Amino acid sequence: EEEPEVDPIEAEKAQYSKLIPTVAKIRALKDGEIELAFNPLKNKNVVSYKIQRSTNKNFTKNIRNYTKKQKKDIIFYFNGKHMKKGTKYYYRVRAVVKLSDGTQYLCPWSKTKSAKCKRTRA
Repeated sequence: EEEPEVDPIEAEKAQYSKLIPTVAKIRALKDGEIELAFNPLKNKNVVSYKIQRSTNKNFTKNIRNYTKKQKKDIIFYFNGKHMKKGTKYYYRVRAVVKLSDGTQYLCPWSKTKSAKCKRTRA
């Protein structure tokens, strides 16, 4: 019996499904911003990162999406603006990988991290 052919793109997706960024640090700054730092993945096919912010841990309310390009820096910094004092914000990050056929694949989300805003910015 012949073995079924494995789709090379599906094999790539399975390989990249294990690429999950780690949030290294999150902290609320006095000026009303929240600093989010995460370690970039060491994979040449990572082209960018999707960052998601929400006001609840299940990411069903007040969601904002951001994109950061892949860089060689050890840590990225993300400064969120237009946040309210005393509100807890939840963040998660995932990598975007370019597959061999040129399409992009979204890797799984990182663990969720949170911080409470210290000041409302104008």
